[in-house]
Amino acid sequence: MEPAIKKENRIEPQGSLDSSRTFRVCAHYGVEVALRSIRGDRFRIPVDHKHQYCVGDYVEEVNQEWIITRREGVLSRRGAGYRSEQMIASNVDSLVIAVAGEPPPRVGLIERACIMACVQKIMPYILVMKNDTIAS
Repeated sequence: MEPAIKKENRIEPQGSLDSSRTFRVCAHYGVEVALRSIRGDRFRIPVDHKHQYCVGDYVEEVNQEWIITRREGVLSRRGAGYRSEQMIASNVDSLVIAVAGEPPPRVGLIERACIMACVQKIMPYILVMKNDTIAS
């Protein structure tokens, strides 16, 4: 990973950024987001609360502003206390719901996750993991 230099309220990798490249948001830390290019370049940019970046968004730098270029298959839920929608991830094709076989899985949780995925036209898969125990 290349060292980062902070310039004019944004963080860039060492060297020049090709502004025509598309990056993907790979992590959101509240005050900044981590971006990754197809080539594997990684860096972080500071964000404020007016920007609604979500993990999975594709973004491009245009005139020193980062804009969202593609957002499909958004996985979201209603925010706590009747707040507006809270995005969890974007550009999602499928959702794997992993549950343990023992103790018995919570059926309500699985149902809510499946409904959330189906409403957004995301294919849900349920993965039930087994517990291997060695008898003494």
